[in-house]
Amino acid sequence: MRLWRKWKVHRNSKRLASGDADERYQAALELLRVPDRRAVMSLIHALTDSKEIIRMMAAKTLGLIADLRATEPLVCALGDTWDVRCRAIVALGEIRDPKAIQPLVHILRTQPGLRELVIRSLTELEWSPDTPELRAVSAVARREYKQAASEGSVSFRPMIERYAVANLILYRHDFFVSHEEHVRELGVQNEIREVFGEVGRRASDQVLDLAIDPTFWAHREAVEVLATVTVGDDAVVKPLGEMLFSGDSSQELKGTIIEALEQLRHPDALPYLLKTAMTADYPLGKAAISAMVSIGRVAVDSLWTIVESPDLNPNLRDDALDALGDIGSEASVPRLIGILSQSATGYDPHHAAKALGKMGTRQAVEPLIAALSSSVYGLPRAAAEALGEIRDGRALLPLANYARSLKSEDGTSVAVDSMIMILESCMASINEEDLAAVSAMADIGWKETDWSNHVGQWSTRERSVDCSRIRQLAAQELARRTRKTAR
Repeated sequence: MRLWRKWKVHRNSKRLASGDADERYQAALELLRVPDRRAVMSLIHALTDSKEIIRMMAAKTLGLIADLRATEPLVCALGDTWDVRCRAIVALGEIRDPKAIQPLVHILRTQPGLRELVIRSLTELEWSPDTPELRAVSAVARREYKQAASEGSVSFRPMIERYAVANLILYRHDFFVSHEEHVRELGVQNEIREVFGEVGRRASDQVLDLAIDPTFWAHREAVEVLATVTVGDDAVVKPLGEMLFSGDSSQELKGTIIEALEQLRHPDALPYLLKTAMTADYPLGKAAISAMVSIGRVAVDSLWTIVESPDLNPNLRDDALDALGDIGSEASVPRLIGILSQSATGYDPHHAAKALGKMGTRQAVEPLIAALSSSVYGLPRAAAEALGEIRDGRALLPLANYARSLKSEDGTSVAVDSMIMILESCMASINEEDLAAVSAMADIGWKETDWSNHVGQWSTRERSVDCSRIRQLAAQELARRTRKTAR
């Protein structure tokens, strides 16, 4: 048996020098299955093979053999491709040669994506960090982020780099990420944000320096973290705002900056967000408008500037109208009603109706009722939906008349749903005549003609919307009032 093993190791060692890549691969695979010290020199030579997979297997096999002769060649392999490096790092930890400590420490300092792998090998080598920087980096590599933060500002950079590594793992599309890995990396990011949240503004200056440094590979993630540690801090608004218009800032970075300004919720960010909305492309402009909403009512004037810019992308102007509804400032109501009544041209009254519905203002009830008979496409439906959100009894009968006039399921269903919301929320304010009228409201039906591919001809079918809930609610309220009168 020993002779057979010796012969097989000798044979595979010679095959590693073959000119045939497939033969070298088979030899490396067999040596990996049965590692043997007699193959060390051939495996060391295989670390320079032209095929990456052979170099990977050679590095792994040398780690299993754990021969000190392999230390220096494996150290040289630390400059190879990612997969070879990973196997060389693990192998050096298995060999446990103190000569590998300094090269591994260098990787610990400089290559964030390999830190967790390196720290395991350094632990095998019984290495312990002797400076605050190395203690912080080592703690980050072990996922001990609170321990890292206890070392002070030297921990901020490695923690942000680990946060960035998690982003790379989560959002790259060139390799598969398992569910477990996905959950783990999200957990890493949450833990790092929590630690920075505890450190608070003490970290703001250093994190800001990293965020505005275009040479720092993870400065986009530094911007994300900055929003965590400086909520409400006006000192970081100007540097972040200026980065939005820097030639060094990518679209992705600008998007992250806008998200950070949204979290900061500081009024000083408004000029930067307004300029972005007015000059950037649609996705960034939309994000800037969303960030304005988070700042609140002080953003109303800026949003109206966007709405009243005729040369701007119409979709952005519509988004600004929607944002005015989200903020809900009463000062905007007259102007929105003006757009709704089409006294102001060049605007989309459909979005004005949506905004008034979100605000729930009763000033808009009569203009919205008038809009039910508008010829502007989509406006009557939007007005019906808005009236349902406002929940005012005056709209009940106009909505019933609007629903009866339609010949489409979508608009009719919206009107009926709005009537139900009004009946359920403000029944007592509805006059008796209106209740009596809707209590006898029949299901709304119509005939629909369309082309049938199945039979190859036009076909007609009957459609209807159920109004029984309206009849039920109105009848219950009328009965309640009758009982009350009888007493």
